[in-house]
Amino acid sequence: MASSRTDDAWYRENLSRIDAYLVGAAIFRYPAVMGDRFRRAAPLEALAAGKAGAPFPIEQILAVARSGGLTGSRQAVHGLRDVAERARIADQNGWLLTSLAQRLPYALARPIDWDHIFPQAQASRMWTRGDGRRKHHRDRRLVNSAGNFWALDASVNRSLKDAVGDAKFFRLRTWLADADVNFPVQAAEVWSLTEEDIARHCEVDRLLTGDETSIDAAMAIFREVITSRSARLLDEALHRFPLARLFASDATDDGQVEIGADRRG
Repeated sequence: MASSRTDDAWYRENLSRIDAYLVGAAIFRYPAVMGDRFRRAAPLEALAAGKAGAPFPIEQILAVARSGGLTGSRQAVHGLRDVAERARIADQNGWLLTSLAQRLPYALARPIDWDHIFPQAQASRMWTRGDGRRKHHRDRRLVNSAGNFWALDASVNRSLKDAVGDAKFFRLRTWLADADVNFPVQAAEVWSLTEEDIARHCEVDRLLTGDETSIDAAMAIFREVITSRSARLLDEALHRFPLARLFASDATDDGQVEIGADRRG
């Protein structure tokens, strides 16, 4: 944004607004939903504000977008009050939300892989019985949802292969403690997993036996740990970039977000 002002405080203030704009427009999928209508309007508003030395114009961009309706030919911008819509937002933006939670740098020093925390190759253990035969458990689909992804160094991920539960986290913690340069592991504080999450993943692995009752118990835990982490990833992003909440379809006209927009408060 070109501006006649150059003081550092103005730049710092506007960088936070620009960050919120980029996050909000991305996770609520404004370009995908509204297409060129949004892609043309946003930079025009930004350039006009820059020439006037005004703050980055999130509110004006949103006003223009809302004036044409927050819908496209086949899609609509999601809101934050509905639990199902929040889950869709998280799943549509899993890699972005995880990148933010894990504090991944823009320029990576080493290649990464997007790893299934519970390995996709182990999903065959998630079955139930119906019509006299085994079939996929209804919650097996959550293996590919946002709450089951995280970023690992590519060498780490490929060495782990299909390790799961206690074995997987033991190896990760060992590499971390050894500071092995060939297998670099992020500090546990930025894994985007709590100790309770890890314990639950290990319990899921232990309970996925050949026993149908045990599998049902495992899948109840799996559903809870995956859906709660998905919700937490979204909540953390909105807490870190609070102005991004203004892009929700159920934000009010005066720029406030209605109840339920950020469960962290």
